[in-house]
Amino acid sequence: MVHEAHQAGSNETGGLLVGYAEMAAVVVTRVVGPGPQATHTPHSFQPDYAFHESMLEEIHAESGGVEGYLGDWHTHPDGSLHLSRKDLAVLRQIAQHPDSGLAHPLMLILTTQDPPEAAVWRYRKRLWRPPVEACEIIIE
Repeated sequence: MVHEAHQAGSNETGGLLVGYAEMAAVVVTRVVGPGPQATHTPHSFQPDYAFHESMLEEIHAESGGVEGYLGDWHTHPDGSLHLSRKDLAVLRQIAQHPDSGLAHPLMLILTTQDPPEAAVWRYRKRLWRPPVEACEIIIE
């Protein structure tokens, strides 16, 4: 992710988080980049959806069906670790999309500052509470 972020410079970039759920934890095993046909601007990026679909199929098959789509990651070149309204809308769309199979997708935000910082958010539609919650990340 950090390499992709540096490649994109002042433009946003991102991709997919892939892994599996284990008990109360979510394990991210792989990070997929934006894809060769992605477009990048300072305030948004459009992933290469065909690339993402083929990567997910390949990873799912390679892992014997264990690993799958967990959510998205993207950079905020301005240094903010907070979700924008657009980010929240994307999480909501993922959770409501029947093909995603995710009621509680993740979104990792990575800053492009030196050193980079990251925050992970999980969508959890609940009454009377914010629809997202911060998640702890452990990097080993």
